[in-house]
Amino acid sequence: MRRVLSQARKELIQIYRDWRTLALALVLPMVLLILMSVGLYLLSTMDTGTSRFTSGVFMAVVGLGMGCLMQITMLVAQNSVE
Repeated sequence: MRRVLSQARKELIQIYRDWRTLALALVLPMVLLILMSVGLYLLSTMDTGTSRFTSGVFMAVVGLGMGCLMQITMLVAQNSVE
């Protein structure tokens, strides 16, 4: 098991060339997914009494998470094609 994990780590670092880039590529999408999920939860708490400003902030949170996540996903898809 240890040998398999070591080989996988070596392959990932070879692909990304640097451990900082690898960490960013693995952590950032998860953070953005959580941000988008929080925004969707906030949108689900809205009712008829929610102000326009509050609903705008909730939509901005969803948009920020989704927009950044889609860009990273598209970049990964484009770079995976040889």
